[in-house]
Amino acid sequence: MTDVRARTTTGARNGLRYLIYGFGLLLALLGASCGSNIFSVGTALVTIHSKPGRFTSYVVILTDIQLTRQDGNVIELPFLNQRVDLANIGPSLNLMGAPPVEIGTYVSASLVFDYTSVPPVITVDQGGTALTADKLLDEATGVAPTTQTITVKFDPSHPFVVNDQKTQELNFNIDLEASNIVGAPDANNGVTVTVKPIWNVTAQPNYDRPVYARGLYVTTDKNNNKIIMNVRPLKDIIDNPFGAISVNVNDQTYYNVNGVAYTGAAGLSAVASLQNVYAYLPIAVYGPPTGNPFSNEQQGVEASFAATQVYVGTSLESTIEDQVTGFISAVNGTTLTMQNAALFDHVGNLGFAKSLPITVGTHTIVSVDGNGSVTPSLSSVSVGQVVTVLGIATEPNNASADYTPTAFDATATQLSGAQIRLQNSQLFGTLNSGTANSASLNLVALGRVEPTNVQFAGTGTSGGADATTANYVVATPTDQSATAAGTLLMVDGMTNTFGQGPPYFNATAVTSTIQAQLVIEWTATGGNKGGSLSPFTSADGNSIVVNLADANLKASDGSLGNAYVQTGPVPIQNSSYYSNLLGSNPPPNPTQLTIVYNTQDPQHPPLFAVGNLTAGALLESTPSSFIADFQTISKSNTVAIRKLTAYGQYDPTTGTFSATNITINAYQ
Repeated sequence: MTDVRARTTTGARNGLRYLIYGFGLLLALLGASCGSNIFSVGTALVTIHSKPGRFTSYVVILTDIQLTRQDGNVIELPFLNQRVDLANIGPSLNLMGAPPVEIGTYVSASLVFDYTSVPPVITVDQGGTALTADKLLDEATGVAPTTQTITVKFDPSHPFVVNDQKTQELNFNIDLEASNIVGAPDANNGVTVTVKPIWNVTAQPNYDRPVYARGLYVTTDKNNNKIIMNVRPLKDIIDNPFGAISVNVNDQTYYNVNGVAYTGAAGLSAVASLQNVYAYLPIAVYGPPTGNPFSNEQQGVEASFAATQVYVGTSLESTIEDQVTGFISAVNGTTLTMQNAALFDHVGNLGFAKSLPITVGTHTIVSVDGNGSVTPSLSSVSVGQVVTVLGIATEPNNASADYTPTAFDATATQLSGAQIRLQNSQLFGTLNSGTANSASLNLVALGRVEPTNVQFAGTGTSGGADATTANYVVATPTDQSATAAGTLLMVDGMTNTFGQGPPYFNATAVTSTIQAQLVIEWTATGGNKGGSLSPFTSADGNSIVVNLADANLKASDGSLGNAYVQTGPVPIQNSSYYSNLLGSNPPPNPTQLTIVYNTQDPQHPPLFAVGNLTAGALLESTPSSFIADFQTISKSNTVAIRKLTAYGQYDPTTGTFSATNITINAYQ
């Protein structure tokens, strides 16, 4: 399979680059047809995102992606051997690439993950602390996993269809909670993780979050407000790009060019000015917060992307800078403490630190993602802020492939251009009281961090009014005075300037409509190797009734969780938003939980999956077909069910969970 490339050398100029782009695309498409059906190809826009669940890091190798056509022909996509942290891909759909794919109707897709080439880095949140997975097991073999492959059959109502000279979207959704069993903490304060991969893939992606694309800059068409770029997957800084996209910008587009913020035409000119300066210029773009950024490109093979934000040069990961992303939990002079720090270093290694000291200085560049109208400084970085920092990481220098950073230097004294990018942050809290433009919250989580791990010292004015967990004041864009006290709220925005609170947080959005996650794990009892043969008292196209009296739910192996509903970030056991179905906060009937299907939520299209490693996964959008698949996989209740995850809304007064997405993982 030939990939589509538009990259030229630094000596080429605009005209030549356009020619190479056009003819390179044509030649790639001709080559992709393998000599049999000239022009019989389209473009696949492949995105990937994940649901991290309790995992704070999950670093493995994405070895291979394959598509199987209706006629049995197998197509291998070019994204080979990509190291990825599935827990820290980010809140966006990540564009892997836009390669040409032979026309046809594709019925299944396979993903292969490798747990052996590089030691995996897997950590799990427990009560706000990241515990290391010091033991990994393959459930089928009982030993350490090597490679894990599962084939997922597309929803028959929505197969992946590639038409001649057209583009088609394809999204992989990796649910880490559904794909792993987490054991209890051991004597070393680590956990055992049993790997049971299962995921979704759909030709109808849900664009309820931005799409993020990154790669190499090619050229700028200022007359038509376009940027041409090649696409590299994930954090790849070495391999060749996989396809080219045309990025559409406008007068409102935000630019960050080597740490300098621009808006509109000034930003486009700044990008164009670098065309003859760099041979390989990193570039990344974001689509809108919601909605399809590819909505205008179904008319031809060229992939077109509508961008609201553009990042170029030293503002991105590269071969000369290390990059770390996480949550600021303390500020002490020129030292910032980052919680759950995900590292990507300058040679492509991924690492994770539960807590990381970061040194900054007066020359550290500071910018606010998406906002070119402010002039931020180091004081803009406060407790509760999510940031990406570029500089120099201190890593262990040994042969164990341990890339855990121990310190990070962003002073710009060792590295010119060290910088901090402030990004959208999210917090959860129950409402104490609200007014027309502010709210007092009792915090339950800042991002995915428990408030007990945060030091609020210095967040208030000189009068000493520092933030507290019980009274965290937020400036709100909407009136919260009519919201009932005790309501759990999800708040997006940015922290206020350090030392200037209250308010301590400036919200851009506040909502009480928060998607919940249902997690049920069945363990081994009565000689059964794993799971339950009678997990449900009934299961049909109307509902699934879970038998909460099942002995296999009683945590005989000490697993974390077993049966709970989580509304918000990670399952910190706080009764405000965490319902332990087997413990202190059960539904009215503790022997029964009813899952009903929600197929009418436009923000979350229905998708129901059941499978295991042996049989693969079957996807459906209709409940009756899903239950038929369940009977096939369970072989009329002779194959044990190991885990169920679902997403939707939970009513604790009736014990009813209304699910838009359900995944059932059976024992193989």
